[in-house]
Amino acid sequence: MARGAVLSGGLQVVEAGGTASGTTVNTDSGGGGEQDVSGLAVATTVNGAKEQVYSGGIASGTVLAGGGTENIKSGGTGISAVVRSGGVTVVSSGGSAMGDVVSSGGIEAVSGGFASGTTIKSGGTELVASGGTAVNDIISGGGTIVLGSGGAASGGITFAGSGGTLEIVGTTMPTATIAASPPAT
Repeated sequence: MARGAVLSGGLQVVEAGGTASGTTVNTDSGGGGEQDVSGLAVATTVNGAKEQVYSGGIASGTVLAGGGTENIKSGGTGISAVVRSGGVTVVSSGGSAMGDVVSSGGIEAVSGGFASGTTIKSGGTELVASGGTAVNDIISGGGTIVLGSGGAASGGITFAGSGGTLEIVGTTMPTATIAASPPAT
C-alpha cells in the first residue's frame, strides 16, 4: 500500500488489488500529473492533474481543485468526491459516482454514466448528458442541474434552500419527483 505520495507531473498506477492512500497529484509545467486507478485510491487530492478510474477501480474521497479532473470510465466507481472550483468529474458510460459534493465553480458531467446522491452547492453545476442518469440529487442553495436532451433523472431532485436551478433541455420532463426540503426550524 502506498501512503502519502506526492507527484508533480508524474504517474501513479494503482493496480487491481492495490491501494493508495493520501496521494497528492500535482500538474507540472507540461500539463502532466496522473493517477490511474484499477484498485483502490483513498483521499487523493488532484491539483490541475488527472485521476483516471478504470473498470474495477474505486476512488473514494477524491478532492478535485485548480483544474483537476476525475474521469470515471466504464466499470469504475467514484465515491464521495469533493469537486472544488475549476475541478471536473466526468462519469462516462458504464461508470458510476456516488455521494459527490460539487462546490462553487466545480462541474460534474454525467455522460452516459450514473450519478447518485450528488449535492450541488451554490455556484456548482451538474450536467446530465444523453444516456446519463442522475438519482436522488440535492440542489443546495444556488446550485444548478442541467438535464440535457436524452439525460435522465430518477428517484427525486430536492431543492434545499433558495436560488437553485433545474434546467431541462428538450421536451421531455423528468420522471423524478421534484421537491423542496422544509426550512430549518
